[in-house]
Amino acid sequence: MNEKLAFSALTEEERKGLRSDLLWELRRLIIKYNNGSGSSIRNERAENIFKSMIYCISAYLRSIPVPEEKVRNTQGGELFRTSLAFVKKKVHNAEKLYGQILDTRVDTDLRVYNETLDEGLPAFFQLYNPEFDAQDTPAIIDYPIHHQRTDLSGIEFILEYLEELKKENVFCTRYRKNQIRAVLFLYGRRYHMCYQELIVNIPETMVRFGRKCTSAKQEIKVKAK
Repeated sequence: MNEKLAFSALTEEERKGLRSDLLWELRRLIIKYNNGSGSSIRNERAENIFKSMIYCISAYLRSIPVPEEKVRNTQGGELFRTSLAFVKKKVHNAEKLYGQILDTRVDTDLRVYNETLDEGLPAFFQLYNPEFDAQDTPAIIDYPIHHQRTDLSGIEFILEYLEELKKENVFCTRYRKNQIRAVLFLYGRRYHMCYQELIVNIPETMVRFGRKCTSAKQEIKVKAK
C-alpha cells in the first residue's frame, strides 16, 4: 500500500491511523454488502472489497497534484468516499463517451467490432460495481484497439479503451463502407478466413492494406460475376 497510496511521506503513526480508518470503512461496506445483516463474510470476498477501496483511492490520488497531503490531512473514511465519488464520475463520463462512439460507429460487418459495441460495452456498464468491485472489468471486450494498455482494469481500462476507440472511429470516417469491406475481404482472403470473423483493428488494417482497395474491389466484382 505504501507505494500505491503515496504513504512514503507519512509517519508510521499516520500510516497506522489511515489503515485503521480504512478497515472501519471496510466493515461498513461489508455490512452494506450483506444488506445490514452483519459483518460476517468470506475472507476472499472481504479482500476483494478492500481491493476495490484501494483501487478507488489509488485512482483518485493519481489525479491530484500532491497526493501525500491529501492522505495526511484526510480521515480514511472520507478519503475513500471522495475517491468512490471520483470513480463514479468516471463511469458517468464513460457512459457519455460510449454514446459518442455509437454516433460515430463504423458501418462494418466485422463481428468482433459490432459485438463489442452492442454487447460487451453495455454489459460492462450494467455489471460494473465501483463500490464493491471497482478493480474488475466484468465484460468481454474482444475488439482490439490500436493502442491498448495492459496495465489498467476497471473503469480506467474502459475509459482509456473508449477514448482510443472514438479516435479510431473518427479516423475511419475518411473511408466509405465499401472501401472498408473491400480491404477486410482482401485481408481475410490472404489468411484464408471469412472477413466477418477477423479479429483485427480496422484503422490499422486500412492503413496497411489501403493501397490495395482498388484491386480488392475488382476481385470482389470478378467473384460476383
